[in-house]
Amino acid sequence: MANTDVEWLLVGLKGRASRSQFLKGLMIVGLLAVAGVFAFRLPFGAFCALNPDATSGQIYFTAFGVALVVISVALVCLVAKRLKDMGIPGWLALLTVVPIWVLPALFYPGFGGNCSLNNPANWTILMAAATGYASLFTVLALVGGKKGDTKYGADPRPIKQPDEPAD
Repeated sequence: MANTDVEWLLVGLKGRASRSQFLKGLMIVGLLAVAGVFAFRLPFGAFCALNPDATSGQIYFTAFGVALVVISVALVCLVAKRLKDMGIPGWLALLTVVPIWVLPALFYPGFGGNCSLNNPANWTILMAAATGYASLFTVLALVGGKKGDTKYGADPRPIKQPDEPAD
């Protein structure tokens, strides 16, 4: 199994991911997120008006929950591999999914949220989450990993062979 396999990159927790592998995986997770946005493209007000007790609301929120789980698992696996390449414990990747699960709850009135984008506090929360993700992904993409094998696995970068001297 090559370490560029999508399954290894987005589902498994073993091994380390180089910066290029991380960027490839991040593009895939981003495409999944964009696909999720289009699949659940209810206007923001319609999302707030859905009744979770009605059948249509139950189907929508179940599908939305499954999409969040898929994106969360892919993100945790990807970030964990990148953190391990940098010599940082991979379990810290669990912190990346907190905003994914908290933001919908903050906006949904059934959980006491204020479902209005006209509220400056909601924009502040959204911008803080977006800035946090952008900062984290930038650091993970720019900071190099540990060279050589570590306790987290083999070095994911290709091994450069010295040139053979010419006879």
